[in-house]
Amino acid sequence: MRFVRRLGGAACSLDGVTLFLIVLAGLTCAIIVVVLCAPPKIIGYDFLAFWCGGRAVLAGANPYLNQPLHSCEIVHAPNFFYDFPNVTVPAPLPPYALALFAPLSLVPYAIARALWWAFILACVALEARFVARLAGRSYAFGAIVCGFAMTAPIVLQGALAPLPVTLLTAGAYALRNERWRSGSAFIAAAMIEPHMALPAALAAFLFLPKTRLPLIACASIALSLALIAVGPHVLGSYFTSVLPVHALSELDNLGQDSLTTILHHLGLADGPAIHIGGLQYAVFAIVGIVFSGRLLRREHDASWAVVVPAAFAMIGGEFVHLSEVSMAIPLAAVLAVRLGGWNWLPLMMLALPGEAAINYGTFFVPAMLVIALLLRDVHASSRSIIAASIIVGGLSIIGHAFAIAEIGTNVRAIGDPGATALASVSWAAWNRLAFIGPVWWVEKIFTLFPLLVLAASTARYAYRAPIAVRREGRMGQERSAAMT
Repeated sequence: MRFVRRLGGAACSLDGVTLFLIVLAGLTCAIIVVVLCAPPKIIGYDFLAFWCGGRAVLAGANPYLNQPLHSCEIVHAPNFFYDFPNVTVPAPLPPYALALFAPLSLVPYAIARALWWAFILACVALEARFVARLAGRSYAFGAIVCGFAMTAPIVLQGALAPLPVTLLTAGAYALRNERWRSGSAFIAAAMIEPHMALPAALAAFLFLPKTRLPLIACASIALSLALIAVGPHVLGSYFTSVLPVHALSELDNLGQDSLTTILHHLGLADGPAIHIGGLQYAVFAIVGIVFSGRLLRREHDASWAVVVPAAFAMIGGEFVHLSEVSMAIPLAAVLAVRLGGWNWLPLMMLALPGEAAINYGTFFVPAMLVIALLLRDVHASSRSIIAASIIVGGLSIIGHAFAIAEIGTNVRAIGDPGATALASVSWAAWNRLAFIGPVWWVEKIFTLFPLLVLAASTARYAYRAPIAVRREGRMGQERSAAMT
């Protein structure tokens, strides 16, 4: 007990910068451990799919078919699916997004992958800056709440999500400062993943008239780029064939946090599960847009038009990965600082994605430090800091042990779907090998619970103006005013 008390006192005595450096060092060590434990050839498989998709666009081929994607992936990552040589990782991004990867495909893959990782880490650093400014806190605060949540889910696959998350948050900050053109450009660029940015783009278009012409101009540029990249026939098939088949292929993906996947594993038929997930996405997007409009009119802060709809779009729906859930952090950070109290709960849980801590056991050390810093920020006692750290670390280790025990229990051969089949066909066969156990359900609860709490908190804030803002909320608003 004496050691625990000393440790708690030491944690409380550290300033924000020191704790930030400790967390950064712990996170870096964790990433190094994960990378060293994994064969280099399997690192960055999402980026490999995008890189090969850009290469196909450059060659005038269809980037959504099994070939030429498979022949490109098997050459540059032959050990990726060494047990499943017929599997192809699809690249379901819109044609204009894949066209942006075409110039990068001219660079050797090893160099391109290194450049991509540097770019993604730069996005995380920028995201921390914009979140800190939106919330009116220090950069160390932004780095803590964003760093672990944005990097942990993409350690192995090199996913795209940090880019649209950063672009949307930058757009929110630009709109707050009435930079209508740059804000619109950021939101439009975030349409590289349309399901993340579309609700924010609609809200800006509806409530901020000065963004309408820039958004229309950006949409015209994207459409022209898509037509140039793949032509009208492939562009049409993207909506009629590629997206529906890819939605089916993701039903058994262990990394999905969507309502569709949950309904699927509860026994609902594939078709209804997809339709219900899509309908729920539309309803939540509309609700988020309505809330953002109300907050914008009441507070005259245009950033609400982005952070609220974008966060609501990541709750359930038809297609949501853990790396995309970090889009809810800007809204969670703003509400936590302004309202205080239990509103810190969703931010703490989103800053510490339980799925990442469970799946990558090495992350439990920086995870504990994330909780410690956040609890220190709300003036919790040293005992609370140590208790939370022990709980988080223990659950991460136990969950990781159970997750490892569940791996590799369902293996069978996957046949060659053929060169002209969509790449998502073999991807669906590979995802169906996943074993869904108790740990998977715990992970989903840990992810969805803070999102639902955040939605309830937003509704309460939008329709019931607080009688008095807590002391920490007033301090955050004063810092925000000083910084802007």
